[in-house]
Parts: sequence; C-alpha cells; structure tokens
Amino acid sequence: MTPDELSEAAQQLGLNNADLALITGNTIRAVQYWFTGRNPVPQSVAILLNAMLAGQLDLDWLTEEVSRQLHQKVD
Repeated sequence: MTPDELSEAAQQLGLNNADLALITGNTIRAVQYWFTGRNPVPQSVAILLNAMLAGQLDLDWLTEEVSRQLHQKVD
C-alpha cells in the first residue's frame, strides 16, 4: 500500500492518524511515517484497511475489540 493509497483509505473510512495508530497498535509517529513514505505501510495494516473498505470488517466491532484489549492490559 502506497502513502497515497493509505491516505485515500483513511479518508474513505473517516480515520485520522490517532485512529489509525489505535486500531493498528502503532504510534502516531509510525503512522505519520507511513503517510510520508519514510517507512512502508506494514502488510498487516494494508490488509486491515482493505478488509474495512470491502465491508469485511466492521469499524464498530474493531473499536470495541481494541477497547476491550486495552482494558485487559490495564486490569
């Protein structure tokens, strides 16, 4: 996934850098590097975003799952 494809996917999904960092388990800085092309977009992130774009993965479910995982780490 190129930086332009990443930007288009994020825009279509309504995701900002913080959202992408949260759902992919990365830092905002890492996400910024993907957008600039400094670092390549990981294949797992491309697969995740493509699944979301194709309607194969629900954003609401993903948000709940990430929240659940974060709470498990704190507890």
